[in-house]
Formats: sequence, C-alpha cells, structure tokens
Amino acid sequence: MYDLVEVVGEEEKVITQDEEVTYYYKKKTYDISTKVNVPEGNEKGGTIFGEEKEIYETVEHGEKSTVEIIANPDDGYRVKEIKLVSTDENGNKIETIIYGENPNSEVTYTIDLDGNVKITDFENITQDKEVIVEFEKDDGRVIVHHYVENSTEKIYPDQVT
Repeated sequence: MYDLVEVVGEEEKVITQDEEVTYYYKKKTYDISTKVNVPEGNEKGGTIFGEEKEIYETVEHGEKSTVEIIANPDDGYRVKEIKLVSTDENGNKIETIIYGENPNSEVTYTIDLDGNVKITDFENITQDKEVIVEFEKDDGRVIVHHYVENSTEKIYPDQVT
C-alpha cells in the first residue's frame, strides 16, 4: 500500500543514546494504459482514448480511475474484442476479456448506436491495468427499435446487433 521514499537519521549503527529515525512513505500508485492491437495484415480500424500516451492515468492504491476509456471504431469497422491485462507488483499478469467472445471480466461496458464501447471506471485499483482493443471489418449491423403500435412511444431502449 505504501512505498518507502526516504529515511532521515541513522538506522544501522550501535545505539548508545537516544536516536531519532524518520521514515517517509508515499501511497503506492498504479498505471492505466491503453492500446490498439493490429493483427498482421490488418488495418488499425479505430482508436481508444489514451493510446497516444505511454501512461493514460496514474491512480493511488485503492482509489478509482477517473478518465474515460472509449474504443471508437472507424467507419466500416467494429470493436472485435477488448482485453484487460492486470499486472501485480511481482510482474504476474492476469488477462481477462471485457468485450467480445466469452467475456470473463468484472469490468463492464456500454455500447452506443455508433458502436463506440465505453468501459466503466476501475474501482479499488491495486494493480497496473492495460486495456487492449482490436477492431475488425463490419459488414453491417441491425438496430432494433421497440415502440407501442401506432405511436412513437419507446417501450425498450434501442438494441444494436
């Protein structure tokens, strides 16, 4: 939870009188980064917020992220998959799928009518996070509307498939 920053005083000597040693700590921080994975032979197909930065956000131990992470497909593309790679302080990596085939992450998302995928904020951060998005060609999609017959009253939100 904390990293040692500085020690003031001598801590490794024979004590012959009262001594004062002060340890200064800072709260641990964790980095969030984003990138677009482009498989060989494919085009990029879109962008994700923060990809132009090495570190998109730094968050203190146990706190919540504050910046938006949105994957934006280019025209003619859609989001194929969003992975989350969490790395602990020992360098151990855990990979989960946020969006795509067989999602298995506790992180949720919303998708708008243009196919932009927004990831919910990370809560209680205790590891570095890397969000990796991959896009694919989009042959088309269906937008389903639900109205009461002979009216413009919606009974369900629009759905994109």
